[in-house]
Amino acid sequence: MRTSMTIVPTLRSAAILCTVLFGSASFAQASPVPLGFSIAGAAPTLGAGYGQETDRVEADKASLLDVRFANTFSAQDNPLSEVGQSWTFELGTVDFRELNTGSGNAHKITSNETDGLGVSWLLSFTEPWVTDINLTAHITANAGPLGDAPVDYGVYWTDTPMNFGTGGQFRIRLNDISFADSHLGAQTQTATVTLLELPEAAPNNDLALAIPEPASLALVGVALAGLTVARRRKR
Repeated sequence: MRTSMTIVPTLRSAAILCTVLFGSASFAQASPVPLGFSIAGAAPTLGAGYGQETDRVEADKASLLDVRFANTFSAQDNPLSEVGQSWTFELGTVDFRELNTGSGNAHKITSNETDGLGVSWLLSFTEPWVTDINLTAHITANAGPLGDAPVDYGVYWTDTPMNFGTGGQFRIRLNDISFADSHLGAQTQTATVTLLELPEAAPNNDLALAIPEPASLALVGVALAGLTVARRRKR
């Protein structure tokens, strides 16, 4: 009788402990599984207003702005597991090399050279889901002699937030570039991807991207061990 009286409380205690642990174990505090962010390709698209004049022309006839874009992108594959984490990679270079135009070979941007100067980058993601993201810049080109304004030519970008999965969000940010004169050397165009929100489920509808903490698993193991011992004593 003494043995059975000892076993019953033990079983009850173990059962209660399991109920509490399994019922209160929260996956919200779980360690997140790193999310893969992969970009297979990136390419710029330029407006028709860029180019090099074949011959030196008078100022009123110049129509192409000499800005040279080079694509130096290489495939990217980076995991992000915490909100606020980011990585930066190179897309290419931008080089403002406007030719001498006008009388006296003065450096100058003509009014005809301020049209058709669009710039965009297309990023081809393969993770966390397959999609193409097109980013478009705001361009400034100030007509007049080079160096007479704080910025003669500038490429400016707006942050782009992207939603994915269930509740997930990341941001793409390209760095702004500006030139106060020509022939100053190329500047590097970069992109930064920042994780803003972890998804509850992956884009392919997998389960929540989290695993129980080791401490929680250890407590569950203790409860199960208690049940095993109690059963052995009962036998």
